[in-house]
Amino acid sequence: MAAILFTACTQDELAEQGNTLPDGEYPLQIGSVSITAEASEEPWTRVTEKPDGSGSVWQPDDAITVSLDGETATYTYDGSAWTSDTPLYWKSTQPAKVTAWYPATDGALFLGGQDNGLVYVLRATADNASHNTPVNLQFEHQLAKVRVKLKGERASQVTNVEVYGFTSCTNTQGTLATDADSQGWITTKSCIYNGESCWEVNLVPGEIGDQTTQPFVRLNETTVVPVSTLTTLEAGNVHTITITANSEGTQTIDLSNEDCIINDDGTYYFSGTGNHAIRVTGGKPNIYLEDAQISVSGGKSSARNGTIS
Repeated sequence: MAAILFTACTQDELAEQGNTLPDGEYPLQIGSVSITAEASEEPWTRVTEKPDGSGSVWQPDDAITVSLDGETATYTYDGSAWTSDTPLYWKSTQPAKVTAWYPATDGALFLGGQDNGLVYVLRATADNASHNTPVNLQFEHQLAKVRVKLKGERASQVTNVEVYGFTSCTNTQGTLATDADSQGWITTKSCIYNGESCWEVNLVPGEIGDQTTQPFVRLNETTVVPVSTLTTLEAGNVHTITITANSEGTQTIDLSNEDCIINDDGTYYFSGTGNHAIRVTGGKPNIYLEDAQISVSGGKSSARNGTIS
């Protein structure tokens, strides 16, 4: 009986030793670092915004923190690969979970002014990573992107767009925490998306609150705009908001419904799809047409005394 027990223990010890790897001989290899693409929007990538604002890319010297078996190390992008001065090493042949996050340093993040550049928080998890296979890190955004598009006769006069949200948060290994008191107006970044001007900002996800008491968008630091169609910001999603910026007193008319007759000096903003007519019978109106294809008839028209944009 004693001989049988001794043999069993010896086999267990050998099996355990067979999982152990020599110290410092099997470094963690990072195969790729990518970003989860959104189904309906242009994929987010990190980290520096392209000149035209259409997206962003990893730049040399960008850094992430990687964790393996409770140990962490900072890996830096050199333009083609991710390397570390103090790399992580595999200690066992057993599969393990590898996690990574950006920014590489934990702590407070300021979100209040993003007109000079967007703020990003990313986290990746690779389950069942293996010591003999490069690890592919698929990062997911922890913030939500809001994209504001402007139209209307005052759209070209808007020089500053702000949204209301958390102006700061705490990043701990890619997990966010907020303080209810750190909310206010956040400046967005002017950029180009699909050839159109827009304004973008990255925000802490969650409910945006009651917009009857706290509007969500502000133009030129004065005009507040409630956005009733948006109630919750989702991490990794792009939430597009289209706002019509018109002067007070401007009449917004959907030309899909019927013809419109104008005989005064008012300001009119037309949208919609259809073949209905705008008939100017008097006055000197200012008329703004959204994405219009115009057919002018009648020869003499009092519209020449007003303005058509």
